[in-house]
Amino acid sequence: MSLKQKLKNDINYYNNALSKPKVTNVINIVMYFSLFIIPLLFIPRTLDGDSWFLLNSGRYIANNGFATIEPFSIHQNMNFIFQQWLTDYYFWIIFEKFGQSGLLLCIYFETVVLNILLYILLNFIGNNKTASFLGIVLFNIFAKCYYVVRPQVTTMINLILLLICLEKYAKSNDKKWLFPLPLISILEINLHSSIWWMLFIFTLPYIFDFINIKALGLKGDRGYKKINIIIADIVMFIVGFINPYTYKAVFYLFNSMSSKYKNGISELAHFNLSYKPNIAALILIFIIIITYCYEVFRKNEVFLSRYIYIFIGCVILYFNALRSIVFFAITLSIMFVILTKDFIKLNNISKLLLDIFLCVIGVLILISKPELNQYSASQNQLKEIRDYLLEQTDNPEDINLYTSFNDGSFFEFFGFRCYMDARMEVFTKKINNQYDYFDEYSEISNGTKHYNTVFEKYDFDYYVVNKRVVYYQYLLTDSNYESIFLNESYDLFIRKE
Repeated sequence: MSLKQKLKNDINYYNNALSKPKVTNVINIVMYFSLFIIPLLFIPRTLDGDSWFLLNSGRYIANNGFATIEPFSIHQNMNFIFQQWLTDYYFWIIFEKFGQSGLLLCIYFETVVLNILLYILLNFIGNNKTASFLGIVLFNIFAKCYYVVRPQVTTMINLILLLICLEKYAKSNDKKWLFPLPLISILEINLHSSIWWMLFIFTLPYIFDFINIKALGLKGDRGYKKINIIIADIVMFIVGFINPYTYKAVFYLFNSMSSKYKNGISELAHFNLSYKPNIAALILIFIIIITYCYEVFRKNEVFLSRYIYIFIGCVILYFNALRSIVFFAITLSIMFVILTKDFIKLNNISKLLLDIFLCVIGVLILISKPELNQYSASQNQLKEIRDYLLEQTDNPEDINLYTSFNDGSFFEFFGFRCYMDARMEVFTKKINNQYDYFDEYSEISNGTKHYNTVFEKYDFDYYVVNKRVVYYQYLLTDSNYESIFLNESYDLFIRKE
């Protein structure tokens, strides 16, 4: 080789070496920046029925302390706990000082923290920044439905913190990584006690991560002591009693699902294809199964059994109740990284990824609506009814309202006493030790019983009726009731003397 050719080759080599990191750095900056941008695309700009209940509860706690008797509905002396009291309280403090904008900023901050922590977890598992970033995108597609003013975001943060600690422990066998677990337990039992048990479910794959079944692609990790995780679980359980309601909060989940009509609530319904994200989830599950089988049976690959356990477990939870989509989203991103970390390379897709991502982000930001609206479309119509009722009285607590499951919390926030609100478990006998009001409500809502079985039982002053309920048309022709105010979605009735 001539000296000239050798110099040319050396120049080309150093040029490539210098330019390659620049492209890599640009892509990394874009990916890191996207962790702050993605939440902006998904956070809704209105408050839902659950948000109003949380704010109402937080205001009550700030002014009156913790309640043991339900304080908002028309029903008297129902046993009750604020099962997510800490979430209620800090949401109310933020809302009182900064309004709706402060609440949405809080949820935005939480989702950014959530994305950053998940990225750390995925990159630690797969050691592939590009695969981890794509896993984050996949996670957000399914978890976005719970980027709302509710405690689900903090629950996801706690679960991911738990997984980071468990992964660090599994890789190092250093017990110090298990020390934060009791603190996570205390936080979760006070922020969202009905989901507290998920912490223990997420530790199970790490406890049983010792089984080797090469034919199925399972490889147990025997490099860390499982007994330490069991001890940590025991400590987590004990410190879970550190909450204002002690054992009632700890065992709240097991008492909260007693209604035979619970599947009538959309987020508690079983997996079905009428919800569009479920179709995409089902397709991805099949793709993961096919990819996994290909890697195991054609390439003789094996995978740490804990990742397979946790994915299968969360798929089962998701199929059982749609609200478990957030747990599925976490484990879906983990499985994606596990299966793609060896063939997704930054150099192969860097320019394409950068161009597509920037275009998509640009379009989404352009079409997104920046204005804030405290009320959703349906709540704007409820607001009309609220304003009408407030004209009829100086004290809304004097008015007893018949309301549906979705609408009661809105009116209760403004002082009205309602028949039903968005807390199914509170209106079950298992929780309130009084009566299954939710079952009673469900039976007239689905047409099993006549609406008068409820309407005549209670001393309602007004009836707020959604026009889509099965008994609405019958109510219109019932001579015992009179419509006094209506809009596009709701009709307000009174009982004739």
